[in-house]
Amino acid sequence: MSWLEKLLVNNPFFDFWRRRTAKALLRRVRDTNGIVLEIGCGKGTTTMEIATRLPNAKIIATDFDEEQVALAKEHASKRIKVTQADASNLVFKNNTFNAVFVFLAYHHVEEWKKALKESFRVLKPHGDLYVEELSLKPFPRLKHWFLPTPGIFSKQEFLAELRKKGFKIINSEGGYKFWVHTRK
Repeated sequence: MSWLEKLLVNNPFFDFWRRRTAKALLRRVRDTNGIVLEIGCGKGTTTMEIATRLPNAKIIATDFDEEQVALAKEHASKRIKVTQADASNLVFKNNTFNAVFVFLAYHHVEEWKKALKESFRVLKPHGDLYVEELSLKPFPRLKHWFLPTPGIFSKQEFLAELRKKGFKIINSEGGYKFWVHTRK
């Protein structure tokens, strides 16, 4: 992320918005006592919402940016492990997680299609992938408010790629900002 985007996402106003929008998606989440993964946790705002919604789950929260990982570690509880990871090359074993959460992160991944494949690989059979994302394809020159954004895709392209990777779409809503629930 650029310094400008870090300034945007690491402030209390953004936290308020992230908590509010994350709760809307998390209301639809199946309960699990297993292990869940968050890709692109940032400073941990959405991680804490996942922890509240899934009080019996063990959470592994990841981000590519080491500065964001350090911030997230400051707020992590004992059942949350925060680590640096590349979404397109995850170090976890196959079929590890009961659920994977990705809040506004795939569009930051240059190899977002490979990141989807990795999400599928690390999910257990019948595991759930929950994604909140932006359809940036209609605005390629805008590139997410003039910030560098390597993953440019439309909602339709994203859903098609999920199916291609083997995910079954359970539900999807929204337009420019959309969410999707899939199952392996």
